[in-house]
Amino acid sequence: MDMSEEKKFTYLEELEASEKMDASYDAAHEKFDEKREKAREKRRQAMRAERRRKARKRQILIAYSLRAAIAAVFILAAVFVIRFAVGFSKKAQAKNQEVTVSAAANQAAENTPAAVSSTVSSAVTLSASSEAAGSSGITDWTYTSSDTAPSGDIVATDNAVYTYDQMEKDLYFLEQRYSDKIKIKKFGTTADSRDLLDVVVGPDSATKDVIIQYSMHGREYINSLLGMKQLEEYLKGWDSSEYGGNKYSELVQDVRLHIIPMMNPDGVSISESGVDAIRDASLKSGLMACYQSDVSLGKGDPQINAYWKTWKANARCVDLNRNFDCGWEGTVGTTQPSCSRYKGESPASENEVKALVALKDSINCVCEIAYHSEGQKVYWDYGSTGSVKEADQTLATTVAGLTGYTMESTVSSAQETAGCSDYFVLVCGIPAVTIETGTGDCPLAIDQWATIWSQNTQVLPAIAQMFSS
Repeated sequence: MDMSEEKKFTYLEELEASEKMDASYDAAHEKFDEKREKAREKRRQAMRAERRRKARKRQILIAYSLRAAIAAVFILAAVFVIRFAVGFSKKAQAKNQEVTVSAAANQAAENTPAAVSSTVSSAVTLSASSEAAGSSGITDWTYTSSDTAPSGDIVATDNAVYTYDQMEKDLYFLEQRYSDKIKIKKFGTTADSRDLLDVVVGPDSATKDVIIQYSMHGREYINSLLGMKQLEEYLKGWDSSEYGGNKYSELVQDVRLHIIPMMNPDGVSISESGVDAIRDASLKSGLMACYQSDVSLGKGDPQINAYWKTWKANARCVDLNRNFDCGWEGTVGTTQPSCSRYKGESPASENEVKALVALKDSINCVCEIAYHSEGQKVYWDYGSTGSVKEADQTLATTVAGLTGYTMESTVSSAQETAGCSDYFVLVCGIPAVTIETGTGDCPLAIDQWATIWSQNTQVLPAIAQMFSS
């Protein structure tokens, strides 16, 4: 090989090496661009989430400011009316009072959820029965049954249609069997006179309380079955089962679990058995008028039995998870009584919401968990900041790790406000999450039970341990 050939091969080798270097450089540059674009997208997502969070705070601030302004106007108007009335004779004052009372009664009749009914008298009756039913306070629960308790497990899990009557019977048997471990309290009454029940696990000497409530939406009643089974398994494992190296009994030495298996028993009964499950005649009339209104607006199944099955609201056609005093004014939902998303005439207008708030006020609540369906998600991040948000994130991370569910920010997903967890986090400063069990349309079938149970078996002991120290 002469020199020219040798130079030629050397040149080709150098050219090939140069091309490889160029390709390597291009690949590295492309990877750098990809990383830079991902970082930019992450920043953009963070900025969007921050904008949504700020918008939500503004919405809540505006709502509260609006309420304050309206209250101030009413106060000024009341002062003016009082001063004006002083100059009249007693006879004129009596006449004015009569007119005022009459106008107030008419206004109450127009605002009640039964206003979709064609008669004002039924609406007034409905409103009055609701007020009377909601003022019972917190008392010991009294119940008796002539039935015999099963020798084995009390809570059967072979049917997703878990009724209010079955829950009462199971609670009675659990109280008989584990009388030294639980107390059952009645903390309110529904419009159709069903008891709201709080099963307290833990000693009176405990300094902290955790509320865990199920089935605030009627058609999500599979969660009542879940709550009752979680309760029974915790009691069965009292001295024999452990979590995190501690016996179940040890986990509740300084924390009480308040288990509310059925937060909306009227709504559950409607979803399971239709309008005939409601005993109050005026409530029935309001429900039938609600059905006619929803169907005329294209909401809900026109086939009446199918319509009741997907019922979410309470017996007064109010969605309880839109009735809490947190951003209520800014919550749109629906503008008339409905099977879902109607927020009611005013914040906390419903017995169930009033009762839960009163229960919270009577204890040292450090955490609230709401069980709903569906989606296999853990909703958190309700717009809080600082230590409350940190505690909420810790709670959500713990629950997501146990269940395998996906954590989802309510701010980023633009969820409606006026919900139970919104109220606990933003108004009370108490960490709270919403756990969504199952998949598909509600009510969920029993064939999802095994999966739901396996995902949520350890939630009670884990939460007890989390707040035990």
